[in-house]
Amino acid sequence: QWNLPNTLHSPLIVIVTETPPNLPAGAAAAYVRSVTAGGTLRQTLIVDLGYHLRDPAENLDDLLYHEMAHAVLQDAVTNSAAAGIPQWFNEGLAQSITREGHDRTAEDFKRFGHSDARAVSCDLNGHVDTFYHGEYNFGCYTYFYLTVQRLIQRGGKDTVVQLITGLHNGRPLPDLIAELTRLDWLAFQKDAEQYTRDVFAGNAPIP
Repeated sequence: QWNLPNTLHSPLIVIVTETPPNLPAGAAAAYVRSVTAGGTLRQTLIVDLGYHLRDPAENLDDLLYHEMAHAVLQDAVTNSAAAGIPQWFNEGLAQSITREGHDRTAEDFKRFGHSDARAVSCDLNGHVDTFYHGEYNFGCYTYFYLTVQRLIQRGGKDTVVQLITGLHNGRPLPDLIAELTRLDWLAFQKDAEQYTRDVFAGNAPIP
């Protein structure tokens, strides 16, 4: 989907366990831990088997696609001079490879549609908008997804691979966005916010 080589540069360790390491975020069905030292990347995908035994109806395939998206993105970007991957881009992109982002947005639309979209708006410059949503509680995922969708709409079909290549080469994401969309970082944030309002007002389709 991203027009990247179908090969990881660094090994990925996969652990399936009933006793996963403790997370600061609390329980998670699966997650990726990435550690970079001197340009060398080590990633571990941890699947909590106990979580799935308790909730067997969850779509494990989509979950693994989401986590592998994080691993592939980190692998493609990483080198000693690479720019950081902002969380909104990381999570928004991971939701874009299946129907996860669409379905999450549709669920939020049922709750907040035709009202003020501030219920899902977040600060793209922070880790997570702690005022509205609280750190690590996933309340920003809809906004992150819609922002990535808006970015792709503005930049065209090659947007993702161009962004990943730019990050790999050490260029900050706001600079790349300005180049691809012809909007500076502040203007793009305002555009993404207005797009979210349009979606939740029913004036734009859920992507």
